[in-house]
Amino acid sequence: MKEAMAQVRQAMGEDAMILSSRTVSENGERVAEISAAPAKAVDSFRIALNWGSPNLQGPDVTRLGPRYLALVGPPGAGKTLTAVKVALSSHALGGEDVGLITLDTYRVGAVDELQTYAELAGFPLEVIYHRREVEGALARLRHCKAVLIDTPGRTPDAAGRLGPWEELLRLIKPHEVHLVVPAGIRIDVAVAYKRGLEDLKLTHLLPSKLDHVPGDLGLADLVEAIGLPTRWVADGHEVPQDLRPAGPRILTSLGRTVPDVDDEEAKQAVS
Repeated sequence: MKEAMAQVRQAMGEDAMILSSRTVSENGERVAEISAAPAKAVDSFRIALNWGSPNLQGPDVTRLGPRYLALVGPPGAGKTLTAVKVALSSHALGGEDVGLITLDTYRVGAVDELQTYAELAGFPLEVIYHRREVEGALARLRHCKAVLIDTPGRTPDAAGRLGPWEELLRLIKPHEVHLVVPAGIRIDVAVAYKRGLEDLKLTHLLPSKLDHVPGDLGLADLVEAIGLPTRWVADGHEVPQDLRPAGPRILTSLGRTVPDVDDEEAKQAVS
C-alpha cells in the first residue's frame, strides 16, 4: 500500500487525494488497488456538485405551491423508476407530501406503471394529455411539497421541434429539469442528448443504471462532459434504496477513467 501511494504521488503530485483503496487477489498475489485524483480535480468536482447537500434546496419564495422537478432524457433511461425513487428516497424527497405527474401518455403501459407505484405509495397522480388539463392538475396537487414530473423519451434529432408533451412541460414551469441518462452511455451520445434537450432548460444531470457500470468506471468523465450539477445517482432496481447521493460516487470514480486499450499508462491509472 505504501508503494502504491508513493506511485500515486509521483504521478499526480504530493497533494494527490486518495479517494478509495482496497487489497485484491490477483494471480495468487495480494495487490493494492487505489483510486486517486489530483487535488484540483477533486475541488472542481466539489464545486460542480451540490456537494454535501443531496436533498432539495429550500422553498422557492417567488412561487407559491410545490417545488416541481421534471425528469427528461432518452428512451429506456429509467426515468419512471427513477422518479419513484426520488419521491420515496431519504436522500431526496423522502415520501412526504409528494405528488406525481406523467406526461408519458405515448408509451404503452407507461401510465399503468406509474399508477401502480402511486397507489402503493399513496401518492396523488395526475395524467396530463392536453394543455387545458394543466391548470386543474396543478391545482389538485397544490397541497404537495414537491411534485415529480415523468416524461416520454426523446431522441437528439428532435431538437428544436417541440412535441405536445414539451409544450405541457413549459406550461408547468418546473423549478428543476434533471437529464436522466444511463451511466454507461457513450459520452459523445450523452452530450448529443444534452444538446437535443437544452431547449427544456436543463438544470441537473442524474446518471441512472449505475449498477451496469463496473466500479463506477467513467462516471466522473460523464459528469464533466455534461457540465451540470449532479445531486443523485440511481444504481439498481430496488425502490427506494437504489438512489444515492452523487458526490461520493463521482469522487471515487475520478480515478477510474475509461482507458484507451493501447495506452499502457492509462491502464495502470485505472488499476
